[in-house]
Amino acid sequence: MSSKKIRPLPDIVIIFLATLLAIYFLFPLLLKPSIENQPSSIAERQTNEFDNLLDKIKKDINQENIEIKVFLGPYFKYYGIVGMLIDDYRPKYTILFDIEFYNKLTPQEREAIVAHEAGHILFKYPENHSLETTIETQVLADRLAARYVNPDHVISALDKLYADYLTRRERLEKLKQVKH
Repeated sequence: MSSKKIRPLPDIVIIFLATLLAIYFLFPLLLKPSIENQPSSIAERQTNEFDNLLDKIKKDINQENIEIKVFLGPYFKYYGIVGMLIDDYRPKYTILFDIEFYNKLTPQEREAIVAHEAGHILFKYPENHSLETTIETQVLADRLAARYVNPDHVISALDKLYADYLTRRERLEKLKQVKH
């Protein structure tokens, strides 16, 4: 039996991944106070475009009593994030959707992003924020999205989102397995 040595990741890759994870997990804490202090500007960006989709998801996951609001805005311009679910202390959730990315998507791809973010109601990030568990959590949310939106649209949205990211290939390959 031969044993393969696993080469450690270069420091720059580790720093990059740690930065992405830190932004992803700390950004909601930093963003939430700014949302609460600007109710009129946020309310103008709220959309009900996804209400039917979210109602189906809530019914299927036996969470019909929760409230999910979707807001469009320039929330993540410098952070490389296009959507985020914020747990506003159950039973309220907020999905923030970056308007620049929203405008690049088809209506079906937009639904895929919103369904994915709603998937994080069920599939939350585990305590150990390792890259492996983060990818697995994302894949579970992708699979939930593929139950409500054609997997081809989920894949095309992810392809646009992760064109330059390291996790793109792994997530897309796992999602393609759902199609077959």
